[in-house]
Amino acid sequence: MQYGQNHKFGFEYLANYANDAAYREKTRGRLNWVIFVDVANKCARTQTHTDWYEYWQEDKGREEWLAV
Repeated sequence: MQYGQNHKFGFEYLANYANDAAYREKTRGRLNWVIFVDVANKCARTQTHTDWYEYWQEDKGREEWLAV
């Protein structure tokens, strides 16, 4: 994943990358529409949060997930 899809891994988002990799491994072999419906349902049931809100501006005020 690091060499194919992402240019680098940062510790701030490492937990998110690990969750993404685990979900991709878990749903490997399923049809695309089944995965889409699963993700859409999870998005509809999840509360709004600001983990990725304006991440491109690199707000250095946030603590790292793994250090909390």
